[in-house]
Formats: sequence, structure tokens, C-alpha cells
Amino acid sequence: MNSVTILAEENRKLRQTSQRRQRRQQQQRQYIASGGALQAEQGQLLAAEAERVAQQVEQEERKDLVYAAIVAII
Repeated sequence: MNSVTILAEENRKLRQTSQRRQRRQQQQRQYIASGGALQAEQGQLLAAEAERVAQQVEQEERKDLVYAAIVAII
């Protein structure tokens, strides 16, 4: 019974890691100047969006670490 719980938790972590990697790959393939000249405001918006995504990924990683620590304690 315990091994089923451990395997389920490991599966969940692997899926989350896979989703994070997919997001990072998609983010890295974005090009700022992909349609001609870029206005300053557009560049600022793209930079802000990239920063927001990076922070979101970092927060998810922290949550996973905290959850793993709690599961390890239990």
C-alpha cells in the first residue's frame, strides 16, 4: 500500500517537472523582433511577461519543494 502512494507521488512530480520543462522550452523559442520593428512599449510588455512567467515557474518549484518536504516528514 505504501509503495502505491510513493509511486503516485513520484508520478505527480515527474508530470509537474515535464510541464515546467515544456513551458521553458516554449519560452526560450520566443523572439522579440519577429515581425519588423519593435516599439519600446511592446518590448517592455514582452519583457514584463517573460519575467512574470519566470517568477511563476520559480513559485511552483518552491511549492513542490515544500510539499516534498512535508511528505518526507509524514
